[in-house]
Amino acid sequence: PIVTYSVLGTYDVTMKVTGLSGIDSLTLPAYLNVTTPPIGQSLPYAETFESLTWPPVDITIDNPDGGITWELDTTAVAYAGIASAKINNLINTNYGQSDAMILPAFDFTTFGGTAYLSFRWAYAKSDPSYSDELIVLVSSDCGVNFSQVFYKSGTAMTTGPTQTTPYLPDSSTVWKWANISLSAYAAQTNVIVKIVNVTDGGNNLYIDHINLGINTLAIEDQNAPLLNVQICPNPANHAFNLSYQLTES
Repeated sequence: PIVTYSVLGTYDVTMKVTGLSGIDSLTLPAYLNVTTPPIGQSLPYAETFESLTWPPVDITIDNPDGGITWELDTTAVAYAGIASAKINNLINTNYGQSDAMILPAFDFTTFGGTAYLSFRWAYAKSDPSYSDELIVLVSSDCGVNFSQVFYKSGTAMTTGPTQTTPYLPDSSTVWKWANISLSAYAAQTNVIVKIVNVTDGGNNLYIDHINLGINTLAIEDQNAPLLNVQICPNPANHAFNLSYQLTES
């Protein structure tokens, strides 16, 4: 049933069951709170997990089955710094289970321009036929409905070789980059973003450097030694050109 409340406040919820044995009911007092949707926090936003607090003060972990879920990891070589978020799909046999990192609600009207969600991830399979799923969901109605804005699975999700041992990113790992335009939510004042893992018995999935707001450059990091780096004009107020030579291709 769809129930509409015209007045803000706290309400009881009652369930009534009728059957061959008669009628029974259960009432949960003050179960439902009808309120005006709050205004989300301002953009931009960044989470690098370097505070080593878990979960971070503004992230909620959704763990419906009370089992294996997102955790802080300092063993793997993170994309940057010493820590990242990890979920261990290798030992999770509750296939199809979704676990989410839920970011705080945001007010997109505080951001001048197109807001992008970006993050880095690292992942490997445990078997060629197994693949977990990495999904990003967004809601603008307090979490009643979510829309999928990002999806990776299979080969498109992997960054390391298939292995039956726990996947551990090292210095050679090329972390993949997600960069998602959220321009459709520019006029919304309460936007909820969830980064979701759906387990299929694959392997460890790592997330690092979550940014929401500023659009970073659409190129992979260049770690090769540089020669003759030039920035023009310098100083610059709005735009500049960067040119350089590489010591190798």
